Amino acid sequence: MIVRWLLYITALVFLSCTIVFRIADMEFKVASSAAFYLLLGGAFVGATVCIKQQRLIKYILFLYGASFPFYINHSWRVHTAIFEFFTAMLAVALLLTTIKNNSFRNRLNPVVAWFFFLFAAICCLSLQLLPEQNFFQLMRRSFMSSAITVFNALPYDPLYSVAAVWRLLLFMAFVSALSLREDYDKCYRFVFIGALCGGLWASLVGLLEYFNMISLLWFRQQLDLRLQSVTGNPGWFAEYLTMTIPYILFGFISKRGWKLKALLFGVMMLFEIAIILTGARSGWLAYPVTLFFCWLFFYLSKDAAEDEKLHKKFRLATRVALSIPLTIAVSLFLVVVVFDKFQKNIEAELTIHSQDSQLSRDLRMHTIRQNELKNRYATLFMPVERIAIAQEALALWQERPMFGLGWESYRVHTGIMEQIPESLFSKNRYTDKLFDTPHNFYLQLLIGVGLAGCVLWLLLAAYGFIVGMSGYFRSGITAAIPVLLALYSFHQYGLTQDPPYISTVWMLVFLNIGYLMALPVVAVPARVQKISLWLARSCCVLVVCAGVAYAEARSSKDFAAKYGYANYGREQSDDTVYEGFYKKEQDKQGDIRWSGKNSIMRFEGDGLYRIDYLVPTRYIEQGAQRINFSLDGTIVARDTCRQAGWKTRYFYASGNPREHELEIIASGTWSPGSSNSQIQDTRQLSIAVRTPLAAVDLSNRGWVAGLYWKEPASEAIPGWPEGVDTVFRWMNGVSCALELPPEVISIYIRNGHPNSKNFQLRAHVSLNGKKPLVVFFKTGKWVECAVGGVGSEGRLVTINIDRTWNGRRVVQREPDPRELGLMVAVPFMEYR
Repeated sequence: MIVRWLLYITALVFLSCTIVFRIADMEFKVASSAAFYLLLGGAFVGATVCIKQQRLIKYILFLYGASFPFYINHSWRVHTAIFEFFTAMLAVALLLTTIKNNSFRNRLNPVVAWFFFLFAAICCLSLQLLPEQNFFQLMRRSFMSSAITVFNALPYDPLYSVAAVWRLLLFMAFVSALSLREDYDKCYRFVFIGALCGGLWASLVGLLEYFNMISLLWFRQQLDLRLQSVTGNPGWFAEYLTMTIPYILFGFISKRGWKLKALLFGVMMLFEIAIILTGARSGWLAYPVTLFFCWLFFYLSKDAAEDEKLHKKFRLATRVALSIPLTIAVSLFLVVVVFDKFQKNIEAELTIHSQDSQLSRDLRMHTIRQNELKNRYATLFMPVERIAIAQEALALWQERPMFGLGWESYRVHTGIMEQIPESLFSKNRYTDKLFDTPHNFYLQLLIGVGLAGCVLWLLLAAYGFIVGMSGYFRSGITAAIPVLLALYSFHQYGLTQDPPYISTVWMLVFLNIGYLMALPVVAVPARVQKISLWLARSCCVLVVCAGVAYAEARSSKDFAAKYGYANYGREQSDDTVYEGFYKKEQDKQGDIRWSGKNSIMRFEGDGLYRIDYLVPTRYIEQGAQRINFSLDGTIVARDTCRQAGWKTRYFYASGNPREHELEIIASGTWSPGSSNSQIQDTRQLSIAVRTPLAAVDLSNRGWVAGLYWKEPASEAIPGWPEGVDTVFRWMNGVSCALELPPEVISIYIRNGHPNSKNFQLRAHVSLNGKKPLVVFFKTGKWVECAVGGVGSEGRLVTINIDRTWNGRRVVQREPDPRELGLMVAVPFMEYR
């Protein structure tokens, strides 16, 4: 009983931390405040409904599953932040309902639970192998800054592995909370059917975009020649469809009439068409095999009650043999024959409407897309690049084959080993660039947690199949078959992809295993259950040995000794001063450095500092980007990048006698070689920063920067001292700094945009570097900001805002070309 409550409390604390972290991360990444609060409100309402109205939980879970396609994107994108926030909220709600009604609790399969726990344990322990300097630097930051840094880490950053392990634990907590419910079968069914419906609507929407009937660029912000719907990559979409198609058996094995089955047959063909148009060769090869098993178990369940075994087997083989070609033939007919007819229509339209540039461009796009599919089909059985990547991955695995190099750390180690000519990886290079993953789940297992972790996972999967098959054949649990087929599809697709790289796909795996963990233990033969439980407990020795090996090789010091390096990590010039920046470059004005997703500039000495940075056009082509500036662990400025060009910000550093840290965290990155295959530059860049950081001379009293000339206020300013002229200055850009006269008690700021309700912004107001006052401007009213130290000199205020506006963009024929920020009014000040 004590152990159970300890697990409950631990899970709730972990989930609560996840919610807080992800709220901070979302608030940073979501550009619209309204969208951010809508997401928060919707999640809290959904969780409350789950707790208060038990009968509505299944519908919430259905909506949760149906929304999966929205989140299929990189783990550091806002999509994943929203997905994991929703997942944590639902997990808390499900767990609280179980704790509230303990008699409602379901008993989990102990063998699956053991293997689950051991695999998670070895993944957590493996983090000891990653370069430790990144973790020490993380501990020096504030709580929220650390969270944002971890969940925004890119694959070449060791902190990416921390986020990956956290994600694994989150998904384990969710499926455990769901499996603990007595009505687990109904809950899981609604999640699975919701995931299937998600694939259905995403396929329909993707087809509409593919034929230029609608545009999804408002959501996805990128255009691909292949069908990808709302997801971030065509291959990921094909992987999702392949893993969710088995759930169609929930409808086929039901007692509904032929109309439902005819509809489901249409859905099956729709998925086939969508997978073909994604151009994902792995999907083309994996889908027919999955389809085969779907038809096999469909007919097997239909004939289960018949006694004539020979007749049954013959009819079963005949049906499967006919159904597979029929389904594929119909899909190919729709794709090939209809496309051929469509192509002829395109050529005719091009001849007739050659002068219509927009129509001509749309029609030619269809031709380009068809040629792309033909090219991918021609190389269907020539996966040259996949083989080359696999050869490199195997060479990397040989560095530490038994226990691996750290969970999801492939890109971290390839980036380091590339710089060590003596390493096995460098000696076995077959590609000209570094990939985020080895594009193979099993290789990722071997590299991450070695043979030990790979054995644990395969034992977990094998026993899961035993549980599912036992439940089907011994207890008649037909729902186990779609789950097993989905789990099989995952492992089949894992030969050419790395599913943990995409959170939503990885979550589907945990949902399938979680369902098997909830099935009755009595369905498994007693002898098999006993042997499996003994084997699972024996694997504890394997995990303990792994923990000891990881501790001895902490921070991969064995690699450092092997190759003769003082420290094992990425070699960068000025790494201690410019952490996360790329090498120094020069332009006409001096030195610059490109920042990555998370970068830190270190400097000594208190005072006012100026930073100049460039927002490149390429960076904002995908939409507004967010940049957070954090000084010594406190966020002091935010930029919502909508316009390209150079910008200037002012920060006041104080209170740290040793060294200051200015951290730059970007919501997204761009790569110079992403749009041009001839460019080999694969760096992930955000903004360019002029270095070194410039200290501002404050010896001249009455110092002001970042403000235009004074103007009279058109209306009274509430709280303004009597007898003093009401004048103000516009901010010249996103930042300003000014020294206050001794008499000033308060300063006054205002959002002067003509439409202040739509043009909302935030300001960070700081006095001598103290904790900034964050002001949200949702109206055009003056805001009074009290300043301390009245009567003293040397009080310097910095104001940083996240966006500016231009009169010419707002009002046509407006002659004022200035880039304006806030209106700033300071009494008793002699403007110069």
